[in-house]
Amino acid sequence: MFSREPILHARRGEKGQNLIEFALVAPILILLVMGIADFGRAFNAWLSVTHGAREGARYAAVGNTDVVNHVKSIPGLGDATVVFNPAPKQGESLSVSVSLDVELITGIIANNFFGGNTIIPLNSSAIMRYEGPKI
Repeated sequence: MFSREPILHARRGEKGQNLIEFALVAPILILLVMGIADFGRAFNAWLSVTHGAREGARYAAVGNTDVVNHVKSIPGLGDATVVFNPAPKQGESLSVSVSLDVELITGIIANNFFGGNTIIPLNSSAIMRYEGPKI
């Protein structure tokens, strides 16, 4: 009754359509996935920096002096810059500052095409009261 030939004939001219659509959408999807990975890495590094500052301040507050090595022993903070300002006497404030630079994966694309910065500086500091033995 009905002939299927006109329908099959119309589809033969669309053989490369899927490939062209994929070629147009793939770069956007790849950038999106790389952006999600960069955000996750930067967020993880921020959490590590914040944790390192608090951990270092608490470590120093109870009377320990090797704060820089203690903070750098925390996973992810081996390359961090740690500044420790000890308290002069018991009951006064001490501070620990931690800085870390995170290089972005998508920074390769941003640097080549847009001249963007590929490094995000992360900083955190913590202040606590010195509770250790009298100096």
